[in-house]
Amino acid sequence: MNYLSSLLLDATGLPRDSRALYRSALRQALPAVNLNGYRDAEGTWHWFGETVETDAQQKAEDALKSYAIVQYDQLFKDRSNR
Repeated sequence: MNYLSSLLLDATGLPRDSRALYRSALRQALPAVNLNGYRDAEGTWHWFGETVETDAQQKAEDALKSYAIVQYDQLFKDRSNR
């Protein structure tokens, strides 16, 4: 569900805004994200809250933090000043 809007825009050839472009790029690092955890680029599933042990896992955690900022901006920032 996380990437559905971006996938639909890609499939239909409709123009993508900056958020859709960001989600498409994020999908390369995190192919799946849900309420419980995420799948990293290497295909390994990680649960939220588990200890970061690998470099790939750290990169995925960093991508999730950046995505949280983008989501916050989308939900709460003044849209007229973007």
